[in-house]
Amino acid sequence: MLRAAALLAEEGIAFRLVLVGDGRLRAEAERLSAGPLHGRVHFEGRVGHDHLPAYYASADLFCSPARGGESFGMVLLEAMALGVAVVATDLPGHRSVVTPGSDGVLVPRRDVDALAAALRRLLADAGERRRLGQNGLAKAAGFGWDSIAKRLEEIYRSLTPMPEGAPVPALETAIPLEPIGA
Repeated sequence: MLRAAALLAEEGIAFRLVLVGDGRLRAEAERLSAGPLHGRVHFEGRVGHDHLPAYYASADLFCSPARGGESFGMVLLEAMALGVAVVATDLPGHRSVVTPGSDGVLVPRRDVDALAAALRRLLADAGERRRLGQNGLAKAAGFGWDSIAKRLEEIYRSLTPMPEGAPVPALETAIPLEPIGA
């Protein structure tokens, strides 16, 4: 992220980068924020989960340049739920959330030039950011608890022959539970 941002800064593109989180790479990140990024990068450190929505909402663009280990794109959904356009690395967990070109942008992992190109394009195009943000907002709504509960109910109905409109029985009454070894 910092290397891509440095390329944008060298081109004279105006932006402010707010980094939320902390860890073993903090010293290296601070070192990389010197030079062309001086004064453009703000380190917020560790932030409580309840404060994250304010950071997402204040952003024009959210970027998650993860290198791996993302089993699901939860942070992407959190940003999308607030209508913020997202740019992320193309990882299986991110692909489960983002439809490239529709509700976000995915770039190859560790590809600084591709990340810089995606950021450059979206920083210059408020209409595209708005479009991606609106589509992301709609996508995120599909991951709300109401939608998940409805999908689970549909799965339960498909597995048990029940008349249409019949309530789904509680799990403990639908499947008798017995102690192991009984």
